[in-house]
Amino acid sequence: MRLEVGYLADPSHFAGLVRSAVAAPAVTARTTVQLSELQQAVTHAVPAVGAPDAIVDAVCTLRAALRRKELIASDRRWRQSVRLLQASAFLDALCDNVRGIEDLTDVHAAGDLFRII
Repeated sequence: MRLEVGYLADPSHFAGLVRSAVAAPAVTARTTVQLSELQQAVTHAVPAVGAPDAIVDAVCTLRAALRRKELIASDRRWRQSVRLLQASAFLDALCDNVRGIEDLTDVHAAGDLFRII
């Protein structure tokens, strides 16, 4: 889905945008995950995340609200959005519950972590 937004009208907001382009980025520690670990998460852990009725209801409500505003997405796109929600829940749980990289590499342990969602 693409949402078009207007240009910045307030000159001070535009100035802040320009300043942000030249500010030195903060140095952050990088997290490295092996490709095989990522593939395992995508094929096993993310699909294992459930979608409770409250989430299904929220998606249906969002779809109806967007249709009223004549923003139409195909049913296939809505189905694909569920995987995005699962991935988001997976990452949220990961941030909250991972004790170490070993939690990412053991699919069964990861599955146990994400069942709390």
